[in-house]
Amino acid sequence: SLACQAQTPVLNLKQIYEAALEQDANIRASRAATDAGRERLPQAKAGLMPQISASASRNNNNLSSTSPNLLGTPVTSTDQYFSDNRSLQLRQPIVNMQRWLQFEQAKSIVEEAEANLDKDLQNLVVRVAGSYFEALLADEQLELVLAQKTTYSSMLDAAQKAILAGSGTRTDIDDARSRLDMAIAQELEARQNQDLTKRQLQVLINQPVAKLSALNVGALKLTLPEPANIDLWTQKAEDASPEIKALQARLAASKREVSKAQAGHLPTLDAVA
Repeated sequence: SLACQAQTPVLNLKQIYEAALEQDANIRASRAATDAGRERLPQAKAGLMPQISASASRNNNNLSSTSPNLLGTPVTSTDQYFSDNRSLQLRQPIVNMQRWLQFEQAKSIVEEAEANLDKDLQNLVVRVAGSYFEALLADEQLELVLAQKTTYSSMLDAAQKAILAGSGTRTDIDDARSRLDMAIAQELEARQNQDLTKRQLQVLINQPVAKLSALNVGALKLTLPEPANIDLWTQKAEDASPEIKALQARLAASKREVSKAQAGHLPTLDAVA
């Protein structure tokens, strides 16, 4: 029988980012927090909707009473019967500023949750790209150290042959050996760094990372920013930054909280049927 060994998949930057979108713990936690924040709006809206309550009860009554008759003789009478009670109540808030402000506050809370999720998604791009490039750099550094190790091994071999031929010195051998020992130590450090960067990617995508696709430098086309004006980019950042949006929404929610506390002194009006 022939044993077929599955080839190790080579992951590129896009595949790692797509996997991180589904598996990264920070993103999953941020999505869960956003879902929880979104629920604040229907909860607050429910306070403005009509409320219906119903109740029903059934009682078994046993009544025993003793009273004198016309002759003055005590007479005891016993009565047994059932009594029922059923009620249905509809309450619709008409004027309730505290609940209305709570509804407006919930909108700001949802905006903050959405902005925080957007911020975490943007940070994921930076974290994935940084970890990916660090892993590629670790691979390149290991290849460089291995090449230096091969060079120093050849130098040591040449120095040993030269001293046997009578044209070399002991200093040349010691120098080549020290360089080789340094290269061996650097190889150990480079392999540890390579393993560390792979594990950082593994944490992001929750699966082992063996090989990475190298960058196609020839296909990389760099373009100047458009427009080439730092003030315009600063203005865009102020308008679209998710961090600023989250802080603005949090400020609005805090202001609603103050107004909501002040509205607790205002009268309320409900329609009840």
